[in-house]
Amino acid sequence: MARKPSFEYSLHRATGQAYVRVEGRTVYLGKYGTHESRVRHQNIVAAAQARREAIDLMRPLSVGELAERYLAAMRAEYGPKSWQAVEGRRIALAVCDRFAGLEAAAFGPKSMQEVQQSLLGRGRICRTGVNRMVRRTAAMFKWAVSEELLPPTVWQALQAVRPLRRGKGREVAPRMAVPAAAVDAVVAHLEANGAFGAAWCLRFMRATGCRPGEAYSATPADFRLSDDPPVYVPQHHKCESRGMDRIIVLNTAAVAVVREALRECGQTHGPLFRNRVGKGWEVTTMAHMIERACEALKIERWTPYQLRHLAATEAVNRTGSEAAAAALLGHSPDSTMIRRYSRNRLLLAAQAARAVGA
Repeated sequence: MARKPSFEYSLHRATGQAYVRVEGRTVYLGKYGTHESRVRHQNIVAAAQARREAIDLMRPLSVGELAERYLAAMRAEYGPKSWQAVEGRRIALAVCDRFAGLEAAAFGPKSMQEVQQSLLGRGRICRTGVNRMVRRTAAMFKWAVSEELLPPTVWQALQAVRPLRRGKGREVAPRMAVPAAAVDAVVAHLEANGAFGAAWCLRFMRATGCRPGEAYSATPADFRLSDDPPVYVPQHHKCESRGMDRIIVLNTAAVAVVREALRECGQTHGPLFRNRVGKGWEVTTMAHMIERACEALKIERWTPYQLRHLAATEAVNRTGSEAAAAALLGHSPDSTMIRRYSRNRLLLAAQAARAVGA
């Protein structure tokens, strides 16, 4: 990806003059620090940028330049650490590995298939991961169409690329719910070793089914324990950019954990669930603590996100309602994602069958 010129206002120490590097040449601006030299600097930079923009309009947009603009747009809209920005960078690297200099308008289904096979050949990404990367690469070109950088036919042609079918790449087992006994064992192990902040955080995720990030970012001010029912309203969540609200209902177990943590926290700002130095948890830190506890207990390792699967599975099996589980997890009522958590669909079908004609 091309590096943008800085047009920096600089001091030439030998003469005491200000200067700027523009288009490969040095332009002296007069005595350094004076108003006149700064005005001249602004005028020269504005003219150079105008010429650069005019050249860009005449020159076809390359895939590398498109990836750079897309990544900048994702970072500006969602933040530099958002999953959109992280995925944008992965897409940029995958596409630019082979086609950085190609004209973006010439990137078609054959080019996309080459990217697909390149990702598959690396062996680090499973089949479904490759399909996800291909869809999001097409989304980059869709964004370019919305910005009028490319004609619509470019993105439309990419829709013809077929996803990899089962057997065409490395498969991974679906993420399953962690056994409740394993959770209890790890929590007890953490408490026995004085890691109460981590234990409270895991108990809270176990009781609510919230996303790990929602638990890590929780502050005392986010809880409304006097409401009926008690709720936790995260300040930031995954779907806030879509205008969706996220309200997490707290059961008795969740309220008890929050009250325990509040007694130890003693503050209204900052994270509620803290580590031993008083800071919030990171995703990798919590995962490593669970891994070490599982090794000490000699049980199968699990991850924080599997607590969400456990809560969702219990909600579906005990209520018989996928809609209720979707509300618990923060999915929209018509979301098909809940089916990933509903493992015992045969039981739901049997309940529905008994209700028909009754």
